[in-house]
Amino acid sequence: MTFTATPTNGGTPSYQWKIGGVNVPGQTAATFTTSTLANGNSVTVEMTSSATPCLTGSPATSNAIGITVNSCSSVVNVKVFVEGYYTGSGTMASVKNNQDFVSPLNQVEELTVELHNATTHALVATTTATLHTDGTMGCTFAGAPSGSFYIAVKGSNLVETWSATPQTVGAAPLTYDFTTSAAKAYTDGSQPSVIEVEPGVWAMYSGDVTRMAWSMVPMPLPYPTTLRIPFSGS
Repeated sequence: MTFTATPTNGGTPSYQWKIGGVNVPGQTAATFTTSTLANGNSVTVEMTSSATPCLTGSPATSNAIGITVNSCSSVVNVKVFVEGYYTGSGTMASVKNNQDFVSPLNQVEELTVELHNATTHALVATTTATLHTDGTMGCTFAGAPSGSFYIAVKGSNLVETWSATPQTVGAAPLTYDFTTSAAKAYTDGSQPSVIEVEPGVWAMYSGDVTRMAWSMVPMPLPYPTTLRIPFSGS
């Protein structure tokens, strides 16, 4: 972003650009270019005139230009445990390192996280995030989707699971924790969609070649309110 000072009757002035009233070192030309402004910053320039004699109003400070930075993405921080990986005490196995011997020891696997429209359940945005051994993963959605969405978590070794209710996604990062209660995962009420792996700790069901699993996801009317999907993972 480039700012230009346009003096009137200032002779050959000198300049000092400021961000939030603080001098920006070295920025003493008539133009100021920067790529490091943050939301809420304000930019001004102080001009000292070289005109003589009888100067008044020198130095003079420009009007302040307020900066609004629009985010290009939305962030959802999700916490998830996977039944088959859970080793106890709030942690999971270092699956990626067990497979390739080079991945960081705090990584489990890559999961797909989706945002679905709260009414139609149509897919709005999708991203891939790294699940860590403590269950956390930071999900960044390009295009800055904003509104009320179901959060869906998908992977090759777990049963697709949706948030119990739509969540508000926007400029401020959202945190959603599937691990604290069975009520955090969508269900039709017939049984929980997640499993209690130790008292008060809930995990998403694993799916593997010896066990058929099913998931419940909300469906728009006039279809049934739940969809049961035979599942086999690797």
